[in-house]
Order: sequence, then C-alpha cells, then structure tokens
Amino acid sequence: MKKRYLIVLLVLILAVASMPVFAADKGTLTIENATIGKIYSAYKIFDVTNSGDAYAYTIADSSQWYQEITNDPDPPFLLEKIETSTGKYNVSIPDENLAFNWLQSKADAIRNQSPAITPDAELTAESTRLEFTELDHGYYFITSELGSIVTISNFSYNIQIIDKNQEPVLLSKEVSHSCEQNSWADFCSAAIGDILNFRIQAFVPKYHKDKRVYRYTFTDEMDAGLTY
Repeated sequence: MKKRYLIVLLVLILAVASMPVFAADKGTLTIENATIGKIYSAYKIFDVTNSGDAYAYTIADSSQWYQEITNDPDPPFLLEKIETSTGKYNVSIPDENLAFNWLQSKADAIRNQSPAITPDAELTAESTRLEFTELDHGYYFITSELGSIVTISNFSYNIQIIDKNQEPVLLSKEVSHSCEQNSWADFCSAAIGDILNFRIQAFVPKYHKDKRVYRYTFTDEMDAGLTY
C-alpha cells in the first residue's frame, strides 16, 4: 500500500534577461529564486563598450581570465591585440554554446579552488531575491554554492536571471495522534484501530534544471516492520 502526497506549485513566470551586463557606468544584476543562506559570486570575464545597439568586448593581459583563456589549447574566445592600446585585446565569441560549456567547466573548477580566481562581487542570499548593484559594465557569469548560472545571449542595462540549480530536499517526516502543535514527532506508539496523522516537510524548487515545476509527487512506502 502506498500513500501519495501532492504539492501543487503555482509558479510566477519571471522575465529572464541575460549577460553581459553593461550600462553607461554601472548596472544591477538581480537573481530570482535564490536559495537563502547560499553564497553567490559574480565574475567579470570581459570589459564591454557599447554605442547604441553595437557593443564590443575587450580584455587586458593583466586580467586573471586572460591567463585562463591563453593557457587553454582550444579556448572558445578569439583574442586580437589592439595595436593602439598597451596589453589590451578585442574579444569575439564564435560559438556561444562552446563558451557556455567552457564557463561551466571553469565554474566547477573554481569551486575546487583550481584556478583560485577572486570574484568581483560576492553576496549571501537573505531572501529569494538577490541584487548585485553598482556592477561595472562587462561580460559576467555567476556561480553559487549549488551550481553555476551562465547566460550570454541578451543585453540590457539592468538584468534579471533565475537560479535553476536548486534540488528538492525532504526535511522531515512526522506523525501525530491529535495534530496539535506540540504533538508532532518522528515516531509514536499506537494500538490497532488508532487513527494517526502524518505530515512531511520539504523544500521544493520552482525549477528542475531548465524546466518550470508545477507539481511534486511524494511516494511513501511501508516500512519492512509493518504488515498489511
């Protein structure tokens, strides 16, 4: 015999914008669906300049990311030296999918401190909405303790992204005779014919990878010590 518990989630559809971030001077990057208590880090890969709808990426040879790119035998970015500037390069991105995968691998490596790259900004989420304000305009990617967030397609002055790296977590399973506030416990004694109440508590994210979640199903199997 199995008992099924359903939790229906009404998911607010949020507008998603993407990196790079750029503005006249500074920009704001907002993360929705952030996990409270987790650290989020912003890394600026390239500088960016824009005029109207046109934009250009550059990187200096003093950047820690310059070393990562030039030391890679097959990087997803092409660098061309700017002859009128000392130690600066124009950057082009031939394939955004390759760039995405490259940044994903770097995010995984950074979490293991290899390479040990310092973030340009770092915040701990105190609510499900997290804002990086006063960011220098540039080409960024964001990592969290749960995984990486990388978006590299659209452009705006202030942008919003959604953290989709969360995983569901079962927090507790409890039983009670009466359902009164202080009666819930991990276990209880009961006689044949008693009516018991069960409840579960869980963290259920709004997204599973890149898909929005509308329903979770919990399946409870009978313990081996029970017969029926």
